Parts: sequence; structure tokens; C-alpha cells
Amino acid sequence: MISLLHTADWQIGRVFSQFEPDDAAALFEARFAVVERLASIATEQSVDAVLVAGDVFDAQTVTEKTIRRLFNAMGSFPGAWVLMPGNHDAALAESVWTHARRLGAIPANVIVCLEPKPVVVAGKFTLLPAPLAQRHTYADLTEWFSTDASGDGLPRIGLAHGSVQGILSEDIDSANPIAAGRAQGAGLAYLALGDWHGTKCVDDRTWYAGTPETDRFKANDSGQSALQITRVNMAGLPATYIRFQILFDMACLIAQRMGCTDSAEPECPTIYQANHTCQPIPFKPKAWVGEAAFSGVQIQTAVHKKKGPSEEGPRQRLPQA
Repeated sequence: MISLLHTADWQIGRVFSQFEPDDAAALFEARFAVVERLASIATEQSVDAVLVAGDVFDAQTVTEKTIRRLFNAMGSFPGAWVLMPGNHDAALAESVWTHARRLGAIPANVIVCLEPKPVVVAGKFTLLPAPLAQRHTYADLTEWFSTDASGDGLPRIGLAHGSVQGILSEDIDSANPIAAGRAQGAGLAYLALGDWHGTKCVDDRTWYAGTPETDRFKANDSGQSALQITRVNMAGLPATYIRFQILFDMACLIAQRMGCTDSAEPECPTIYQANHTCQPIPFKPKAWVGEAAFSGVQIQTAVHKKKGPSEEGPRQRLPQA
């Protein structure tokens, strides 16, 4: 049996320039807290590995301090971490990944997949990664999964970042394509995907894990952060999926600024939810005192897509209690 924690699209180091400096700093910090929670879950659940399906960092230009803080946040889980570049942190000749290596910041238990070649992880499975070497590509980088002849006899797990063709909406079903049915065609026990910022079941072997915060796509079951997959094997038995709903701390921050009816400092726990279908898990926030929404957007779907220069308005301010 294999147990995995699948997550993606952390985009560590994102700068929230549309908010006032103190609020932007709080949102920046929240992403590290989410990684710490993921590490705790991985330890509690005794998973064999954590798979991060791309966009670990928000940009190639994040600071040395940000790089070191990320790997420190991962420290409470001593097992294998598998990180792969996405479109935000592509494996360029000079990238955030080469910077991290020069700093000596990458721990021994962290595998960074910068090349499309099989890697045996924890002695339990063979990982087939499809890292992006540039921000956008129009070839299917997972195609080699179907031709790989690795003969170690271990279950094969795919890791990719992009758009499954014919599954996602047309406006994003373009760059970084992934063929529908890739997992089955390549004999994968599981295909862990990133890029779609929400939890989505593509088929019984293929999932998008989702992200802690809604910050790109609409109506995509966002606000999820990870999937735990167990009983992954090559015998055709169905896997068991447990979804971990880790609310991005923006919701907590807003709650604290606005005040709750039953607590001045609301708890923002990790919510464990078992779900064996592709149905979304609803989250209902507590009742609020004062205004019940932030810029007209519900707490669990706090979308704050960065505006372009032509539509940049005044900086937004989080509600005050």
C-alpha cells in the first residue's frame, strides 16, 4: 500500500500589492503557515511522500529569505517531499531552483524534479514527472509517460502541471496541455495534477489537488488544499481519497478584523473531510457582526486577482473589527 499527500500551486512569495502593506504582509505570511499545516498532516497520517504538482513558488525572483523559509516550513515532516516546477517557477537555465541549490537550502529529504525522468521515491513507487522548462508550452509533456519502459516493478505515479484537454473550460484549455486518459494509457496508478486552482476529479486515477486559496479561476471548488491518496497499487483496486480542507488564512484574517458573534478570535482549524466522489465540500462561515462580505465576495471564495495597470484602483483594505 502507498499513502500520498497530493497538493499544488502554493505560489510562495506572492506579493499582494493591491492591499495595504500590513494586510499584504499578513497574507504573505499565511502561505508559510499553510505549508506548516501540510507538513503536520503528512506526519499525522504517516504518508510515504508529499507530492507538490508545480508552482511551488510564485516567481523566479523570490528572495533568499523566502526560499529558506519555505524549506523550514516543510521541516516537521521528515519523509519524502517531491517538488516540481510549474509555469510560475519553470525550470529555466537560471531559476529559483538553481538559486535554492546554490544556497544549499534544499534538505536531503526533498526531491526536486527538474528533468522528465523516472525517480524511485521512498522505495515504494516510481515517479514520472513532467516539469515545465518554460512558462508556456503547447506540447504534451506527459507523453513520455506512455513510452517509459522503467522495469522496476513498482507502481507508477505521474506528476504534471497543466490543462487536461477537453475537461477544463475553453479559456484555459490551451497552454501546457495534458491528454485526457493519460493515467490509464500510461499504466499509472495515479496522476497528480496542478495548475487548476481547485479540487477536481478527472477520472478514478487522476485528480487536481486544489490550493488553499481561491486566487485565479471561478467556480472550481476552490479553498481545498490537499488530497490524501491511499491503497495506490497496480492491481486495479480503487484508491481511497481523503480531502483536507485547509482554509487560507485570508478568511481567518478577515474574520478577526470583522469580529465573530461567538468569539473575537475565531478558530481556523484544519478541517478533515472524507469524500469518495467528485462532489465539492461546502464550507459555511460563522455569522458576522457588521458587514457580511468582503468586497461582495464570500469569505470562502475571496478572489483578489491582480488588476492590470489600466484598471488598477485604490489599494484594498481588509475590514476592521
